This record gives sequence, C-alpha cells and structure tokens, in this order.
Amino acid sequence: DVFANRGNPTKAKSINTFIKKVKQFEARDQGAKSQVKRAYTVEEFNRVVKRGKKKVQKRESYSFRFIFSAILVLQNVLAGRIDDMIMLDVDELKKSREKGLIEIKLTWSKNIYSEDASYYQLIMGSMDSNLCPLIALGAYVSYFETNGELQKHEDRERPVVNPADPNWATKQHPEPILPGFFRISKTKKVTKSRFRTRLTKINEDEDITGCSTHSTRKKAVEEIQDCQLERKISVQRGRWQDAEEKQASAIYHKRLNKGYDYKAANCLAGPLGSSRYHVVGLTEQIVKEILPAGDTLKNGVANVLTSAVIWASKDVNARILIPTNTQKRIADYEAAHGEFTVTRQRLRVYTNREVVKIVDDLGNDDVDGDLNEKADLIIDEVRSMKRK
Repeated sequence: DVFANRGNPTKAKSINTFIKKVKQFEARDQGAKSQVKRAYTVEEFNRVVKRGKKKVQKRESYSFRFIFSAILVLQNVLAGRIDDMIMLDVDELKKSREKGLIEIKLTWSKNIYSEDASYYQLIMGSMDSNLCPLIALGAYVSYFETNGELQKHEDRERPVVNPADPNWATKQHPEPILPGFFRISKTKKVTKSRFRTRLTKINEDEDITGCSTHSTRKKAVEEIQDCQLERKISVQRGRWQDAEEKQASAIYHKRLNKGYDYKAANCLAGPLGSSRYHVVGLTEQIVKEILPAGDTLKNGVANVLTSAVIWASKDVNARILIPTNTQKRIADYEAAHGEFTVTRQRLRVYTNREVVKIVDDLGNDDVDGDLNEKADLIIDEVRSMKRK
C-alpha cells in the first residue's frame, strides 16, 4: 500500500508490469547499459589469482598479498560472498575427518537464519598450486611470527543498543569492530573496501571489465555447472535457500548432503584436480615452529596447513606463494634436523551409500567413517608428487 507506506511493493500488479517492461527493454538491448556484474571466466580468475600474489599498489604491505590471496581463493572454493570471508572467525575452521583436509563453517552467510542451517563444508587442496586454498591459508597464517596473533575476539560484533529506537535489536555495525580470522594484525581488521580496491586495480591491470567481488561467487557456480553437477550441488555449496527446505518432510532430511559437498569441493579445486599434503614424521613441535600463530586454531588445522606450506617451499614454482619469513623458518629447521619428506597426493571422489573408505597412494586402506555417510574419498596414484 503506497499511501499507507506498508507492504511489499514488488507484489503490486502495476510495479510488476513495469518491471517486466524494463526487463524486455534490457533483452532487446535498449536503454541504458546494464550495470550487473558478470562472472569471471576461469581464465580471467586464474590471471587475477596470479596477479594478486604479487605487489599491486605502491604503498601496500608485503603481508597483504597473502591476506588477499587467501580470501580470494577461499571465496572461490566456498562460492562465497566477500562478506562471508570478512565475517569468518577463527573457530569456524576445523580439521576434517578426511585425512589432510579441513572444513569451514560460514555462520554469518546471508541466508543462514538458524543454527541447524549452518554446516561445515569440505575444503580440498588443488593440484594447481596457485588455486590451492590449503597453501593460500597456510601462507597467510605462517606470516604471523608469534603465538596468539590469531586469537579469537569474543566481543567482536557489538550491536548498537538504544532502547529508545524500536528497531535497535536489528541494528549492527556495518562491519565488526574487531578482526575475525582474516586480519592485518591481532587487533586490526581487514575491510571489504580495502580488498575491493585491490581487486579493482588488478582488474584494471589485467584489462578485465564488468567484474567485481561478487564475480568470484558467480564464477564458482558456473564452474560447478561446467563440471556437469546438478543444480542442487551449487545451491548447497553457495548456501542458498532451497524451496524443498520449506516442505514438511524437510525435518527428516540432513541439512548437508555429504556427497554434494565432496563433489563441489573437488570441482572447485580447479581443472587439474584436488589434492592433499602429507609430511613424514610431522610433530606438534614442528608445527609450532613453522606456524607459530596456528596455536589458536582448532586442533589439527595447523597441521594440515603446515604440510601444505612445507610442500610449497620444496616446489620451485610454488615457493613464491609463501612468505620469505616462512621459507626461512623451514630452511632453518631443515638445517638443524634434516630435510622434510613431503608428498602431494591427487584425490578422487566416488559416491558410496554404505561406507566411507580412504585409500592413499601407498595402498593403505583406512575406514574412517560410519555407514550413514554418502561419500567415498579415494586417493589416486596419478600425478602424486614427492619433495625431499
């Protein structure tokens, strides 16, 4: 009701008629040019990722290239918004039950309105080092050189409370006051505007037009389609609301379909395939020396990321992806204790209704799940790579 200033204007017949006319003009390429941002192509996204790992702006800090790269690559594999990445907190990363992998839960994602709508999603490594989220996250965490740098801030989000305002309960700061997982320092946050400014500069340098921060999310969904995966898989990966969830039978179904989750993670690892990393004889003491700031992450997460950065330090092409201070810590440890033996293993995903089984490229067969799981993650020997 326009006169009473209430209701949803898009349900008005006159408004809908007008909207249809506007869309018809757009389809005929009439009127003003569309301002809708498109998806990156796979080739464009790869260029942005590679450029982002180098210096982009004159006065930017050396550390920000690793922060930027970790956010961008993680946004892609989770088909997320930039808001999801900024809101990600330290305790929302955990070690997966699948050996050598992690899981992440985006509790602040736009379409999550209840606790049971929030779930952990699998993150796989990539055979393409530039696209690998495990290397990117490991490089970011390893830049911090002291314990406690990634300490969680319990009072990070403070609602604006003013009882005189009837809408005070729904008002919050546009961005948190204190940092979450991604940060410049222990108390200095990464802002969306800073990330957006750097991305815009990279797009200009690479002569990419019509793209923004949301283009990464669109690209991820298109890539899932190109992998010949059904729409429900991209809906789950992007955490959209599904019409079926509103049906009465929804209470009898799991919120997260593991088979969908594994297939999406495998697809978004890139055209070269997914991977994981393994360091022979990795101990907690080694992890503390290589990733000192990993002490505040959930148990096992730092181990997975440490394996990734050690592998990267051994690879001629991947070495540039990790900070020089991390490379030095690894070199110093090897000088004192001997060289690491590290393996990158290609992954394959198969669905199986009965068991979850992991077979590594040495032929070890470990059952690591229950009968209700719907996914089978198997390691293939093809293109496994050892570094020593």
